[in-house]
Amino acid sequence: MSVLTEYDTKRYATSAYRFCGIPEDTFTYNVNEPLTFVGHYWMNDEPGPLTDNVACLYYSVAKGGNLCACRYSGESRLDKSKFVWA
Repeated sequence: MSVLTEYDTKRYATSAYRFCGIPEDTFTYNVNEPLTFVGHYWMNDEPGPLTDNVACLYYSVAKGGNLCACRYSGESRLDKSKFVWA
């Protein structure tokens, strides 16, 4: 997994903000913040972290996509190998 910068984190957050109609300057989630899992974004790529500390677990299962989970073992950064789906 590559290390993503604060710029990358903001880029992903900006996409989510636009989708939800939230002003872009409302909130910035720094790469040093705790792990966060989100859903309801209808993702369609292979499940995995969006950044080192943010992951979406909703991959359009209602539309034939993946049911996704992350095997969390107390680590401080997300690891793509811990993501499983069916």
